[in-house]
Amino acid sequence: LLFIWWAAVREEMFPEFAQTNLETVKLAIE
Repeated sequence: LLFIWWAAVREEMFPEFAQTNLETVKLAIE
């Protein structure tokens, strides 16, 4: 859960990487 939260924080800080982070979170959940 912490990793997902951090990905969300990074998405807020670095919008240009939002899509990449979303894909990373999906892989982490799987």
